Amino acid sequence: MKRGTGKGGTGNAGSDKGGIALERIHRLFELAREEAPKNAERSRAYVELARKVSSRNRQRIPQNLKHSFCKKCNSLLLPRNSKSRVKGKWLNVTCLKCGATKRIWLGKGDISAICA
Repeated sequence: MKRGTGKGGTGNAGSDKGGIALERIHRLFELAREEAPKNAERSRAYVELARKVSSRNRQRIPQNLKHSFCKKCNSLLLPRNSKSRVKGKWLNVTCLKCGATKRIWLGKGDISAICA
């Protein structure tokens, strides 16, 4: 039996779910960025909700958004609550709220574009 095809259909019945989920994830991250300066707790709640939407709909969070929050405490990694260091071809981002560290591979890309 094929997985994910539903009740014997072609598997296209829920194809728009991913698009709706992705739109919602983007919108929740926009709201989180808007709320971050005013209300950090609400911003964290938006990020947490976006992660739940992603998980429930089996939709990956885009890489640019994935690098912008802490996986441990769900806070946005903004310049005032995170510390970024470049070491070789890695970008080490430390959340100042919970102390979690995220390592992002820079590889052959332009370092200044990511650190800006």
